[in-house]
Amino acid sequence: MKPCPITLAVLLPLLVSTITSCLPDNLIGLGRPSFYSHPERGSHEEESPAEETGPFHYACAVSYPEGYDWRQDSSFIREGCRVLLYCNSRAILELRTGKTEQLSPDPDSHHIIDGQLYTEYSSAGRSCIKCNGETILDYPEREKLCGLLRYGKDWYSLGRNRDGGGFTFRKNGEILLKNASGTPFGDFGHPLCGQGGALYQDTDGICFFHSCGTPVQGLFLCRNGTDELIFNTNGGTVLDAGFALGEIAAVYSRDGQCWLRRGGASDGMETEISFQKQLHWISPGIHLWNGRILVCGCTEVVKTGMLYTIGLLPDSMKLSVINGKNCMVYSAEELFVLELSRDGPPLLFCYGTEGLYSGQAGIPVKDSKDGIFIASPSCGKVVDGQFLLAVSPFPGAGPPYLLRNGSVLLEYGVNGYISGIEVSLKPPN
Repeated sequence: MKPCPITLAVLLPLLVSTITSCLPDNLIGLGRPSFYSHPERGSHEEESPAEETGPFHYACAVSYPEGYDWRQDSSFIREGCRVLLYCNSRAILELRTGKTEQLSPDPDSHHIIDGQLYTEYSSAGRSCIKCNGETILDYPEREKLCGLLRYGKDWYSLGRNRDGGGFTFRKNGEILLKNASGTPFGDFGHPLCGQGGALYQDTDGICFFHSCGTPVQGLFLCRNGTDELIFNTNGGTVLDAGFALGEIAAVYSRDGQCWLRRGGASDGMETEISFQKQLHWISPGIHLWNGRILVCGCTEVVKTGMLYTIGLLPDSMKLSVINGKNCMVYSAEELFVLELSRDGPPLLFCYGTEGLYSGQAGIPVKDSKDGIFIASPSCGKVVDGQFLLAVSPFPGAGPPYLLRNGSVLLEYGVNGYISGIEVSLKPPN
């Protein structure tokens, strides 16, 4: 199904009928969310970001020469553009991309942390991590960064192997732990992760969660390079894990069923969330919503084979069909869902603190006649109950802009796209 503004009202009763035919009636709470008002493109809110006192709205922009269609697949894309770091409406850093500079325009290689731009670049069997264009880490092996944290004078990094499975945990580039088959949980922009991505800092050092295929299948907590087994899945697969509401939370599947497990190695409690194999969770993520754990992600209704984005509150076992299958989900006190569609513009939905089960159809982020680009999940943030989204119109349709609750807050004068945003109380250097 590919929802769009015109067909949602028609399709929703079909969704309700499909799901309710598969699950007990008392577990269903269905409905579309309410939405923020969306002024015409080009209008601005009266309130503007405070330049001196904060909060400061940082954005990373990838810029091309005027008139160039940056959607083309050519060598110019990688060698002839610039990466800029904005603080509010002012560019505070400008870097050139290319092999010599070891800087890529790829959106997932840019990370804004405390108002600084961190970039990653892999080539010729090596990985290079830079801060504002200056190298801080350079080590052998091609890795995709999923965690970066400074602890004292030391840099800790966690990277997935780009040329195969597994991951490597490093301190100042030196290997602390290497696993050829495991999967680390968390990333930059993950709902349970902070600025360090998959890496956490506690009183005893730097830690992260990961699964391991052999010799024990289960969830592990690695701290300073030493593994601790949290629980054994007995042949199952961990799908997501992290710290939530002061304890360890994980979703795992086994033999066609799925569970949410909360607690440590000795005090864990499990809740079955697949309704006795009636739902097949494909990509569940653990979110915090209004002080509660919410499991949300793409799910197959086994009886029909249909795919939906479903939200489940395990403490009450109530679920809701949130949107179609292709969504970006952001949560805090309120839940924001950005639904992507090939047939029209993205739709922005908001579920308030009252519940997941009432509301109306979503609104387009931009008129359907103009194509737009949401470069990465890091283009969206929930900050103090407000939803921020960096939107990049296709070439010729205007400059990229930042929405706050559906209204244009800032524009960026580049021919290109925004790769990620951050809101911080820390002023630019």
